[in-house]
Amino acid sequence: MNVFDILKERGYIYQTSNDEGIKKLLSTPTTIYQGFDPSADSFHAGLVMHLIAYKYLLNAGHKIIFLLGGGTGLVGDPTGRAKGRKLMPPTEIEENVKLLEKQVRGILGDSNNIIFLNNADWIGQANLVDYLRGITPYISVNQLLNHETYKKRLAKKQNLSLLEFLYSSLQAWDFLHLFEEYDCRLQIGGQDQWVNILDGVELVRKVRGTEAFALTAPLLTINGKKMGKSEKGTVWLDPSKTSPYEFYQFWVNTPDKDLESNLKLFTLLDLKEIARVMKNHPKEVQHFLAFEVTKFIHGAEAAEQARQNIPTEKISELDLPKKLTIVQILVRSQLAASKAAARRLIEQGGVTLNKKKVTDLKAAISKKDFDVEGTATLGVGKRKVVKLVLDTSAPTPFD
Repeated sequence: MNVFDILKERGYIYQTSNDEGIKKLLSTPTTIYQGFDPSADSFHAGLVMHLIAYKYLLNAGHKIIFLLGGGTGLVGDPTGRAKGRKLMPPTEIEENVKLLEKQVRGILGDSNNIIFLNNADWIGQANLVDYLRGITPYISVNQLLNHETYKKRLAKKQNLSLLEFLYSSLQAWDFLHLFEEYDCRLQIGGQDQWVNILDGVELVRKVRGTEAFALTAPLLTINGKKMGKSEKGTVWLDPSKTSPYEFYQFWVNTPDKDLESNLKLFTLLDLKEIARVMKNHPKEVQHFLAFEVTKFIHGAEAAEQARQNIPTEKISELDLPKKLTIVQILVRSQLAASKAAARRLIEQGGVTLNKKKVTDLKAAISKKDFDVEGTATLGVGKRKVVKLVLDTSAPTPFD
């Protein structure tokens, strides 16, 4: 089976410049690249689906160029932004490049078919005339003005600097350079990078008279919004920024409707195994997904610890008739520092019982809230959760 068909079947392919052309290209070993912005010192959970795709591509005999934007990072990608980025210090970009490469090597391991490059090696070393005469004559301003980000900024009369406007031409330069030096004919990326990638496809065609190809994957979203490095609630791959337990909890909170697609995109399980897993209760599937993704990023031991370390709080069955409130349980389980803090969390819509939002400040827990195994789940936000266990023995007094 062609790896193109495998990736399409698993939902990885969002859009391509030429389905049949890419499928033919991938029928024999070829070189593929993806570029990454070093604006942070860690990748986030959105990278996982690309790492999974790399596994399939590598197994099919292809080479992957993992391109870190030490050069383009000096400009900053304006895609999807309403205003310009604050320019990062070159030393910070250099340090991030090193940390990001180390992070990916730690996950994927060493392979002769994975090539790490930094576009500072050509963009940073070239002079202005090289760029003006070698690249810009082939870049159409008309084409750039069709970029959604630029169109929105101009329509709203928001400032668009020349530096930002030229960013896409630098990314296109990457594709041309990698085509010339590595015979790389396919660039992949997130769906938000579609027009930037197409600019590179067009540059290769104009300069070298050869067809290059573009392929994008869907974005990982939180509540319908793209997960970004500057977004609140970003789930990092660096365990010092997002612990394996918090990482596990993010995947446990996958909505039921996304479970099957996330198993296909974020794990290496074959489709028959996924179909078997999906026959289980959604709660079990959520934990199965969380374990598999956490294992892939942090290792089996960390995944097992994350699965076992869900805090538990015993609730005496004898306390239930006393109108044991959610506020009281939040404080006792240390999900809230005080009753006042617990009430604020409820008012802000941040408290759930069995994934259903708690809105009543006087809401009490009852026996019907526990499942057949005598457990219930109390959560605050997306990744703080306590398992409530119904205790039929001696009562546990609450204040």
